[in-house]
Amino acid sequence: MKLGVADSMKIGDVVYKNVAFTVAPGDNILPVDTLFMDAILGSVFMKAIGEIQIYPKEKRMVFPYRESKMPFEKPNMMFVGGQPYIEGYSGKERLLLHFDTGGGIGLSSKYYASHKEEVESKGRLYDKGGVGGFGAMVHMNQYILPSFTLRIGSHEKELKDVYVLAGDSFPFVIGDGSLGNDFIKLFDKVTINYNQMFINFE
Repeated sequence: MKLGVADSMKIGDVVYKNVAFTVAPGDNILPVDTLFMDAILGSVFMKAIGEIQIYPKEKRMVFPYRESKMPFEKPNMMFVGGQPYIEGYSGKERLLLHFDTGGGIGLSSKYYASHKEEVESKGRLYDKGGVGGFGAMVHMNQYILPSFTLRIGSHEKELKDVYVLAGDSFPFVIGDGSLGNDFIKLFDKVTINYNQMFINFE
């Protein structure tokens, strides 16, 4: 990998100065023919911008001039090791989920270890799964749960075919799993606020 700094980057009417970026070789991420993007906007940019509103069905993002008011009594998002995590619930069980807008829903080997009997009885083994992100990809046995109910804030959704990692802990994800586009696209609007540390699904 190589590191660099760009003088500026413009997104809509927003100009971001002194942009630090990482260039990763394509063969460490995904096969070349699957790379359809030029860059990834990470948490550093999102923290600097403060709030992002995503409209999945309109395929649109808004950086509002005025921030939204906190819709909850307390924050439901936090940073752990520089990465955003959000609080979710499966029934009454509290889950800590790595939040990656470019990723999907998945449960970690930590979750598997504490729910092994349930996962193995309800799920089906899938041993050809690849797990990774920007700069890394590993293969790990997985179980696929046919359904999984998740509540974030005041909204609850039943998700289909949720994978559960069944190997050693994946080095880039801690907590109970990850959450991203698979959940976001179920809503009309998603507000992510990095100043008040909340995420709201509408």
